[in-house]
Amino acid sequence: LALVALGVAAIDAATDSASAAGPARRQVAWTAIALLAMALVMLPSYRLVEGLAYAAFAVCIPLLVAVYWTDPVNGAQRWLRLGPIGVQPSELAKLAFVAALARYLMQRGESVGLRGMATAVLLAAVPMLLILKQPDLGTTLVFVPVLFAMLFCAGVRARYLAALVVAGMLALPGLWAGMSPAQRARITSFLEQRDTGPKPHGDGYQLHQSKFMIALGGASGDDDAVDLHLPFAHTDFVFSVIAGRWGLVGVTGTLVLFGLVLCRGLALAARCREPFGRLVSVGIVTMLATQGIVNMAMTVGLAPITGLTLPFVSYGGSSLLTSFLAVGILLNVGLGDRLAWCE
Repeated sequence: LALVALGVAAIDAATDSASAAGPARRQVAWTAIALLAMALVMLPSYRLVEGLAYAAFAVCIPLLVAVYWTDPVNGAQRWLRLGPIGVQPSELAKLAFVAALARYLMQRGESVGLRGMATAVLLAAVPMLLILKQPDLGTTLVFVPVLFAMLFCAGVRARYLAALVVAGMLALPGLWAGMSPAQRARITSFLEQRDTGPKPHGDGYQLHQSKFMIALGGASGDDDAVDLHLPFAHTDFVFSVIAGRWGLVGVTGTLVLFGLVLCRGLALAARCREPFGRLVSVGIVTMLATQGIVNMAMTVGLAPITGLTLPFVSYGGSSLLTSFLAVGILLNVGLGDRLAWCE
């Protein structure tokens, strides 16, 4: 909730707050919906999540296909319109994949060998390919560390995991060939970034402005820093807004709060004795950590611009709803584990 409050303040600073239907107010409304969804997920036993995991994953696949028949937004087909509301199926697909993979690995038990790992990779490949075609490289890449972490937690042998890493490296040329020109431009602008001379164009300009805004923030922030032109400031680059408006103090606060969420999630996973609860907790924490780290890294030029949101902070209803649903599952696992101890 503290991260959400910080995000709403940053969104308000980066956008026109005079409108009654401005992004900050819509984010507050989405927060109320997300809190209700989190509470509903917490109420039943998380065994219900286990039972519905495959069904939820199966529902997400046609939704990921359905976006191909929608009108592009900023050159990408990622949203389904439900009246005035836009829903991003790829956000929900990440969480459904975590639950489905946790159930599959739990059912395999101690026999997660090479064949089991191959099946898990195929389970991840389906949504990854569909999301990559949207195109959405950032969300696609989130599946990779989630898959690796959950396989490691399931006890897959180290040599199999090493083989998976090598296979991933060998697949990089094919990934590059399958990228759209816009995606390739993001990677080349990351490799060719510069801080002197004339301002670059395209994604290079966005990264240049992001680093400039962060630099203007200094130690305690600058009220005028948020006036700097930065495309998608309240969504993908909200971390830059925080750094510009509240400086190192705001950055440190964001890192501490986000780190606390991840640490509590890992502690819960380590404490959980039930396989599905432990696996789904590891998957959720890895998902949130990957998004957060990549988002913050891209704003300072340590990673290519991917379009990933900062969980709980960036503007976006689908992202916020998915993050709160993920926390609801974590809290449910923690509650179930405590009840088991009481019994």
